[in-house]
Formats: sequence, C-alpha cells, structure tokens
Amino acid sequence: LKTEGKVAEMQFNLLCNGAPAFDMPEHHTEKVMVSKYCPNWNDGTWHKVVVPLKDLKQSKGFDPIHVAEMQFFNTGNGDGSFFLDDLAFEDDSSNLMK
Repeated sequence: LKTEGKVAEMQFNLLCNGAPAFDMPEHHTEKVMVSKYCPNWNDGTWHKVVVPLKDLKQSKGFDPIHVAEMQFFNTGNGDGSFFLDDLAFEDDSSNLMK
C-alpha cells in the first residue's frame, strides 16, 4: 500500500459473492482499519500490510473460499490517492488460498 497527498484513514472488508446464497451482508466481513496493522501506512512510501484472516471473519456465514470482492472505505476528509499492489490471501498455515 502506498499513498500520495493527504489521505483519510482507510477501512476495508471482504465480500463473498458469486452466488445468491453468498451475496448477503451476513456473508461479508467486518471492516478493519488499515492503521491498526500498519500505523505509518500513509507516509507516502510502500508498506506491506498484513491483516490476519481471523480478524476479518464474522461469527457465521463468512466463507473465505468464496471471497470475490474487497470494499474500501474513506473515514474522513482527504484528496489524495492510494495504490495497491500484490494482494494475496493466505490461510493460517501460510498456504495461498485457491
């Protein structure tokens, strides 16, 4: 993650879509704040931000095998940009999810 200019705090979550049974709010994760996992994420340099999947899960209905989308939320004022590169989802044993 890299930012340019003045950016507001950012949150994101994951959504399970692709079938009517998954496209419901109870199959989406809770939002997490990027700064919780990388406090200096918005200093204009590239940062690796690692968020454990367990921090994104809801108590029921979320299935990480069916993640189809990420949502990003701006939590305040800002007119800058952010850039994402090399996104990966890993399970607890550090194996890439398929």
